[in-house]
Amino acid sequence: MSEYIRAKLTIPVEIADAANRVAAVFDPDTGGGDTFGPAELSPTGEAPATHYMANTLIKAQYLPVLNSYEQALAALTQLADVYGRERPDPSDVAAFCDGVIVGEPEGLVRIVEQEPAA
Repeated sequence: MSEYIRAKLTIPVEIADAANRVAAVFDPDTGGGDTFGPAELSPTGEAPATHYMANTLIKAQYLPVLNSYEQALAALTQLADVYGRERPDPSDVAAFCDGVIVGEPEGLVRIVEQEPAA
């Protein structure tokens, strides 16, 4: 069994920068800092986006700590040290833990741009 699982994570647009800084520590490969942004959501499925969603791989052991500031900060600090990355800013971790939705986000629809009529 793989140590990674696929998870849907959704965050409010207001914390996108903080969430991407947190994701950059969780993701030991390149691209973690760009996790949130491309998949836009809103209550109506129309712009403007209120949330960003990522369908991403994450180590299974980290999924339960995403909503717990203390546990997430400890895990992220340890990961930063292991990977030689900058330790996370506690305010980024707090914003992420307070705002992240793990799993399918209720009441939000993906914004899909319509192709112009030919």
